[in-house]
Amino acid sequence: MRNIRAFFAGILCLATLIIVPASFADGEIVLVGGVRAVIEGKQLILIGTDSRRSVAPPGRYDTRDGRYSIVVRGKDIVIVDHTKVPR
Repeated sequence: MRNIRAFFAGILCLATLIIVPASFADGEIVLVGGVRAVIEGKQLILIGTDSRRSVAPPGRYDTRDGRYSIVVRGKDIVIVDHTKVPR
């Protein structure tokens, strides 16, 4: 009985190690309007519908779910988390 529990615990740990990184492996962000983006180094790269990549000009980019805003200022990127509301 003890070996069976250890076996299932091992399988559960391995499944967690495989599934969790796979869900974050892409790293793409979906912005308002359906535009996809990815942060590479200190640049926000916008990915068009034709998969063409371009550097985002300075400005504010909101995510589709409204949880984050990405502010691009020249060579600086600031990510604002709207879920952490000060009380």
